[in-house]
Amino acid sequence: MAIIMCIVCSGVGALIIGPWYLVRLMQWNSLARKYPALLERAVARHRIEARFQSAKIKMLIGIGFGVVIFLMVLFVFILPIALAEFRP
Repeated sequence: MAIIMCIVCSGVGALIIGPWYLVRLMQWNSLARKYPALLERAVARHRIEARFQSAKIKMLIGIGFGVVIFLMVLFVFILPIALAEFRP
């Protein structure tokens, strides 16, 4: 939901999605190293371990959306401006 709101509500928000989720993923990895019990496989769905593990997938999706938005901005806005300088 946060990704959709960033894209719809603010152009600047759409550009910071990727870096924001990348920082969150680094924090997730730090917590996983500090508390290895969070990575147990056989846990109930509602337990904190299961919620912690499912958060990694969401962060990877957020990073993917950030890359897509960045590439879209690059090809739609920045690249045409840069190529316009080389036209006679």
